[in-house]
Amino acid sequence: MRYYKYIFMFVIVISLILSAACSKPQKKPAPQEQQMIGVSLPDLNSARDKAIKKAMEDNKGKQVKLMFQDAKNDAAQQELQVQQLLDKKVKVLVIEFLEPSQAMRLVEQAKGKGIKILALNNLPPNVPLDGFIGADFARVGKLQGQFILNQDQPLKQPEVLALVAQKKPAGPMGLAGLEESLSGQLNITKGEIATDNPTIAKTELMRLMSANSPGAITTSSPDLTKTLLESAIDPTLVTVGAGITKESAQALLMGVHDADVDLMPDLVGTYAVKAAEDLAKNGFWQSDTVVNDGNYDISATLVPVRLITKDNLFLVRERLGKLEAKPTEQGGQGQQSQSSGQQGQGQQSQGQGQGQGQKQGGGTKLIIETADGKKMELQIDGEIKSVQMEKGGKQQGGGGQQGGGQQSGGQQ
Repeated sequence: MRYYKYIFMFVIVISLILSAACSKPQKKPAPQEQQMIGVSLPDLNSARDKAIKKAMEDNKGKQVKLMFQDAKNDAAQQELQVQQLLDKKVKVLVIEFLEPSQAMRLVEQAKGKGIKILALNNLPPNVPLDGFIGADFARVGKLQGQFILNQDQPLKQPEVLALVAQKKPAGPMGLAGLEESLSGQLNITKGEIATDNPTIAKTELMRLMSANSPGAITTSSPDLTKTLLESAIDPTLVTVGAGITKESAQALLMGVHDADVDLMPDLVGTYAVKAAEDLAKNGFWQSDTVVNDGNYDISATLVPVRLITKDNLFLVRERLGKLEAKPTEQGGQGQQSQSSGQQGQGQQSQGQGQGQGQKQGGGTKLIIETADGKKMELQIDGEIKSVQMEKGGKQQGGGGQQGGGQQSGGQQ
């Protein structure tokens, strides 16, 4: 029996030795490769690009690293920054092209390094992209046209001045939607304006206003809306912007702007980061549609848009922050008011159809309020000697601080 015991123990020891010798240590799972995605946006200080960036950061995967570049609205700087991103071997480049003519050259360089290109908001013509994500600009134009047609009162003139930003393909798409919406009902005049110089943009806007007699004005970009709202235009004109900002939202709240289209930049950012992740991992992404762009069919997702008026501003308050109607200053030193003796329709006073002048440092701020509640402020160098208004073919005006001073024309 004793021998059997030794044999049994010997077998167990040999089995343990053989088991240890044959077993292999388990390999640790290889770490997932980090997906490097480069992002070039026009102006990271703008509310729109901030919203895009935040949405991309909030919705990216754990293995995704986003590398943002701020072009500061400089096409030459954007090209240099893109070169840096390509040198860092990003797998996907997400870019809103500032200069469409540069797009083909940048795409050719990226393709040569096996890098996918996803364009945002601005679709450059006839460029072989891997995808496009942006607002449905044709729908933007249709919403603008429908709003104009749905006005309770007929337009002052049956003409719409459509302001289009130069070098922005979204403008013509929005114009096509506007023309479809207004077809046969109102005349449309296209006004193309370069937005890279605000002073020149305002000058060109005033030239277009002098050459035409619009009853409504539409814009194709936030820059153009800003130019419009900062210019001295007839407050009775219907204004409809594209790309609502905090400034244009406050103008809606104050009643000096009629409507604006929300281009939903947060959705653009959300869709963009998901598409870029798929392109980095699989080489393709799940798009919603295909857009024809010259010789190429581009996979695309068109982000829904919505019309914002004073009545539904709550839809954008969370993204834009607190909105306040800036109070109109009343009275004050140097106020220019209507002579107390003038009565009747068109009287310049603190009432319906009012016009007030308030001195602001070295100049005077003229505040005009129309019968329907719209207000417009004009900053004028120097003091206002008189104010003149024409209504029904008769001139009515009020003298300055010296009472019945000589009437000087043109201020309305």
